[in-house]
Amino acid sequence: MQIDVIIPAYNAHETIDKALASIAMQKIDPEDEIQVIIVNDASTDGSYHDCARYWAALGLNIGVLDRKENGGCGQARQSGIDAGSGDCFTCLDADDVLGSPFALRVFLDGMKLGYDLVMGQFVEETEKKTMVPHGANYVWMHGKCYSYKFVREHDLKFNLSRYNEDVAFNSIVHNITENVLYVPQTVYIWHNRADSTVRGKHDHYCHGYGWRAFIENMGWTEEELRKRGVEEEKILTFLSQAIARMYWNSQDGHEILPEEEEANFAAMRVFFINSIQPHADGLTKEKLREGYFKVAAETPMTSVPYMTFEDFLRKIGFSEVK
Repeated sequence: MQIDVIIPAYNAHETIDKALASIAMQKIDPEDEIQVIIVNDASTDGSYHDCARYWAALGLNIGVLDRKENGGCGQARQSGIDAGSGDCFTCLDADDVLGSPFALRVFLDGMKLGYDLVMGQFVEETEKKTMVPHGANYVWMHGKCYSYKFVREHDLKFNLSRYNEDVAFNSIVHNITENVLYVPQTVYIWHNRADSTVRGKHDHYCHGYGWRAFIENMGWTEEELRKRGVEEEKILTFLSQAIARMYWNSQDGHEILPEEEEANFAAMRVFFINSIQPHADGLTKEKLREGYFKVAAETPMTSVPYMTFEDFLRKIGFSEVK
């Protein structure tokens, strides 16, 4: 079985060798193969072909795919997926590393059992050098391996968003298959840097332009779920949790970046009109409460809430909840 490791790379020459070294040290079964696909997303700091030749000489099966225009991580990953020739693929950011020498074996062993998605634990290394473990989740691409057959049969593709497009992609996956294996073993280390390509101006990313992209991606996801004929109950669960995430983030944003609050609420009201109103009858108090407590249990707060959940619902557009 062949696993493709897709690495979107934009001006990543300072970090990509560590990522590739973590692939080179992988221990897999003799009959299995690793194919590395570096997707150069129109970098301005040079080519990756010399880098690929160096690692090929050390034994990696590696190639470079050059994009003519910069499209962001999602479109770079999509280019790699479209070009992939293996049985399954995983994505590795150019400033991250695989979490153990057996990470790809974990994925391959799961894929051989016929799963659509295999997930492992990933660890977030913060700028303060603290290590935060993340288990099974449908947010990031980190620590996940997808079956090409599953992805292509369902025509799963990244949208054109530059930020938080991964949560949209994974939300679709979560709602169209239950054929998923979670292995509680660390397979990926995420170096969460505030100066990374997508997270420059960290607060503005989390509570400004990046957050509004998250809201837009939630709207895109709801539309996709409807197009795909996903059952209404699953859509309601997705929406209730999306609303709860917006509530909790708005509380932190009020303290951390108040100048973005008006624009954020404007985006949430657009989300309400386009994505909530078609399902408003099903979003009862019980369903919204379910989403609220689910997200609250997973969301660390950095500030004291200044607004109740009910007041938040009214502010984004709800007039009455049944």
